[in-house]
Amino acid sequence: MRNLIWFNNVDIDSFYPRCYDLNDPEDMENFIEDFKTTKAESILKTYMRLWREKSPELEKIKQKATISLQICERKVRDINDIIDDKTKNIF
Repeated sequence: MRNLIWFNNVDIDSFYPRCYDLNDPEDMENFIEDFKTTKAESILKTYMRLWREKSPELEKIKQKATISLQICERKVRDINDIIDDKTKNIF
């Protein structure tokens, strides 16, 4: 699927479900990153549902929701902001 852009100018990110070749190390890394992001989104959706319902279960996932929010924020952060962030040591 990655080669479709060369033949038909197709954005592979527009396909659902997403496809990965798990024998390819780069695809495996992309799969793991996508899995983590999807799981983080799921936790945040659950947290918001519990919050709206004022459920006592809310406290049980509060820490997971905080970590999930950080994961999602990192995913949508602009690359220039990441490069220019002097508070984070990338090495």
